[in-house]
Amino acid sequence: MAIYPSGTLIANRYEVVQGPREKPSLAGGMGLVYLCVDHAENGRPVALKTFRPELLPDRAARDRFLREGTTWGQLGIHPHIVRCHQVIGVDVSSEVFLVLEFVAAAEGNKDSSLRSWLTPGKTLSVEQALLFVLYIARGMKHATAKIPGLVHRDLKPENVLVGQDGIARVTDFGLASAVQGAGSKLQMASGKESEETNFRRTQLTHGIVGTPLYMAPEQWAGAGLDARTDIYAFGCIFYEMIAGKFAVSGKNLDELKEAHRTDQVRELLLDLPKSITKLLQQCMAVNREKRYNNWIEVEVEVVKAHKIATGKKAPRLIGLSQNKHTD
Repeated sequence: MAIYPSGTLIANRYEVVQGPREKPSLAGGMGLVYLCVDHAENGRPVALKTFRPELLPDRAARDRFLREGTTWGQLGIHPHIVRCHQVIGVDVSSEVFLVLEFVAAAEGNKDSSLRSWLTPGKTLSVEQALLFVLYIARGMKHATAKIPGLVHRDLKPENVLVGQDGIARVTDFGLASAVQGAGSKLQMASGKESEETNFRRTQLTHGIVGTPLYMAPEQWAGAGLDARTDIYAFGCIFYEMIAGKFAVSGKNLDELKEAHRTDQVRELLLDLPKSITKLLQQCMAVNREKRYNNWIEVEVEVVKAHKIATGKKAPRLIGLSQNKHTD
């Protein structure tokens, strides 16, 4: 698979403005992203995403990618979900691309991911963290209502995008499922990166695709997954924002597995309202029967925690720019 330079026209309509050649950070652990303008839509900015070639080695793998991308597209328009406009295949090269909503990074941030808001050892304000998790919960509530049984499988700060408007949107729906058959090709990268960076990458762990720092106990066990699996990861993200550190620690995969499965979540050293402590504990319970059952319950608890912690009502109308959308 070629890495296209700026100026390239993909599928006769998407002109590359910036890609991995110009910005190496657009080449992630699983795929490549191109920031483009869509000439068929009056120059609309979009992001084209595809997997690394070894993850789409044959027709079956590409079909799986097409299927998952189409499912993502069925989620439609929602202020807290990155929209998948369509999935396209390029016949000449047998490449497949997701055409995604372009989310511009906030000024001063290196990219639009929630990760760029997080600095080790520093915390977000409780109010800001609660707003971000409210947006994530509402996006996931919409997704699971639209497609019952949907499981993201890889919720983490890298898969939450925050635009210039400060609104968080969940991205990469179904992509973990799409590469489930990639096998050992998703194993941890070697040598050049720190263990911590590797633990933040999507990889194959015990036959399940996920990210070690955010994987629920049942993922490590290879058990069936449901909404509560994503709710656990959601708790890990929330913890990280208000504690300034990862929820669990370990020097290797075995230690991380043990930490997640035996409730070794680091103690919070912050004077937090009980409503937030309860929210974290119930999201991250080792036994998923003790977690919230669904995203409706999570949203209700986040709204309550926001009121208690800030003295203000959580926002009800959350839109992309005009603030007209309601959840």
